[in-house]
Amino acid sequence: MINAHLKRRFMQEFESECLSLPGIQRVEFFGSFNTDNWKHGISDIDISIYGENISGDTKYQVIQILRRLNNKYGLMLENVRCAHPTPFFLDSPVRIQLFQQLMKGHSEIIELGRNFMKQNAHTYRDVWASEDSVKVFENALPVPRFSELFDKFR
Repeated sequence: MINAHLKRRFMQEFESECLSLPGIQRVEFFGSFNTDNWKHGISDIDISIYGENISGDTKYQVIQILRRLNNKYGLMLENVRCAHPTPFFLDSPVRIQLFQQLMKGHSEIIELGRNFMKQNAHTYRDVWASEDSVKVFENALPVPRFSELFDKFR
């Protein structure tokens, strides 16, 4: 079990390392990780990374930081279902606007989809293994690449 002190240290270290990378301006944690509702080895971590034109290489570095700190702090994300990108890379006004619309008040359809993914999605272990083999740099998901969809609106 991870305590509140270790969660804070993880958040501080993750934010500090990410802010040292080119293009990244802000890191935000949201969702259950900020509360007592986060369940070790069961819950994901919701992270938004803001910046301008964050490169694929930088996104890849962020994912490697997340993986390394997951191991260092024993978060056990590798066992958690990857129901959405972690982190969300928000590096243009349009991406930020789309993200805000997605997060604005969960509708019943979004909630149903979220619950389905929490039960059926690949684990982070699977996603990270796939990401290693195909060198996917966008949003930590093998397919579809959300940035390709968002880039059409950029």
